Amino acid sequence: MASVTHDGHTFSIDGRRVWVVSGTVHYARIPPELWRARLLAARRAGLNCIETPVVWGLHEPHPGHIESGGAVDLGKFLKLVHELGMHAIVRVGPYVGEGYDLGGLPSWIIPETKGNLRTADAAFLKACSRFASALGGVLGPLQVTKRGPVLAVQWEHEWFFGDDELGEAYLGELLRFLREAGIDLPVLNRNNLFQSVEKEIGCWTGYA
Repeated sequence: MASVTHDGHTFSIDGRRVWVVSGTVHYARIPPELWRARLLAARRAGLNCIETPVVWGLHEPHPGHIESGGAVDLGKFLKLVHELGMHAIVRVGPYVGEGYDLGGLPSWIIPETKGNLRTADAAFLKACSRFASALGGVLGPLQVTKRGPVLAVQWEHEWFFGDDELGEAYLGELLRFLREAGIDLPVLNRNNLFQSVEKEIGCWTGYA
């Protein structure tokens, strides 16, 4: 089994430093028959890593009903990344950014949680836990630690509440869900240092 570590400069796989040059490819926005062409273009541009967001609302359009084929076949996409000799960073949500309706959250989550989104609300966390378990089944065998392409994962995105107690109650639970789902990779957050959780790598969102 491989090991992945990190310091203030790079990731290392089995002690070998890996300088990550990454770009984002939204697999759910691209017809599957064009995935290879897009990834080849990224590799030719000098990238050795692909960041991709997992849009919860597309993967679980109805509570408990997980879609995993066609345009949302995350496993197939990541295997293609691996085949082309690149690594992957997977942004698993639950919120993945303003480029999607509700930031990628499924619409059914609003009535189910009475609008208490991205918090430690019991109903919201229960739904997140269920989705994390489903993702674990896909990502587990594709981790670098299993000789797959996935180098790291990112939970949440731009969580700017700045509330330590809420952050620990919510973000800390998300981290626990990942570990219980069998994800043993480095976990990133991208909260511009507003909020961090122990054992996560704090990252910053930069805009040109």
